[in-house]
Amino acid sequence: MKRAILFRCREDRAIHCFTCSFKCELRPGETGKCGVRSNIGGDLIQNYYGIISKVALKKGVSIGLTDDEGMWCVVGTVGCNFKCPSCRYGDFAYENLLDYRNREITLPDKLIEDMKIKGIKKVAFGFNEPFIQIEYVIDTLSIAKREGFETAILTNGFFTKDAFELVNPYVDRYVVYVKAFTSHSFKLYTGNTWRSDLVFENILVLKDRNCRFDIATILVSGVNDSVFEIRSVARWILFNLGSDFVWHIYPFKPTNRFFVYPPMSRDKILKALDIAVSEGLTRIYLH
Repeated sequence: MKRAILFRCREDRAIHCFTCSFKCELRPGETGKCGVRSNIGGDLIQNYYGIISKVALKKGVSIGLTDDEGMWCVVGTVGCNFKCPSCRYGDFAYENLLDYRNREITLPDKLIEDMKIKGIKKVAFGFNEPFIQIEYVIDTLSIAKREGFETAILTNGFFTKDAFELVNPYVDRYVVYVKAFTSHSFKLYTGNTWRSDLVFENILVLKDRNCRFDIATILVSGVNDSVFEIRSVARWILFNLGSDFVWHIYPFKPTNRFFVYPPMSRDKILKALDIAVSEGLTRIYLH
């Protein structure tokens, strides 16, 4: 556990958290939508600091980092502010957090040192939402930058401007996973919010700050794969980011633990490509 940042205490010992766009108001004993930030005695505590759920080596382009064929060490922590029914990492994102509570803590310097020993010089936080573990992300990426690493965050885009300002000095690249465009589809996808507009607002923040970022979408049958959804995202990208901005499109693939939605067919992925191109986009990466 560690004392969290980005919160305000009230006289009644309730806490207002400003880490993600939910901006949870928590009374003593309550935990935020992320599942990891709790009001304990009038103080905001990060319950899972330093607990690593998953580590994997992946090519940059495979995780949405355009034109990067290098190998990245992608690190997952615990918790998430979304409850996406289609999430293949739901076990440590929101379903079974207590199973990770007593795992050994990996301190930031140890994590980076282990990567250096293995010759890894690119580190990204992903799998679950990195911003809700902002304390650990900042502590780790600040060390990584001092050691000459390239750094990235793979995010759902549902962060606050305050959180972005604290993290951004240590981040070289972002990938924003856009779940859906309409509020209805966004609620179906995320499981707990319809505010898709806040994600698109944050993408414009990245643009205004001249950040290097990419956009990716995992298409899920019956959730965000309609012609209207795909066309709407494509038009938004065209109008706000330009025709040559890259959009990474991934098909949803069921796992052994998840069969609620069918796999996305290749025909539907190709149809999404046709729609995006017809709207004027010239750089669509199909995965």
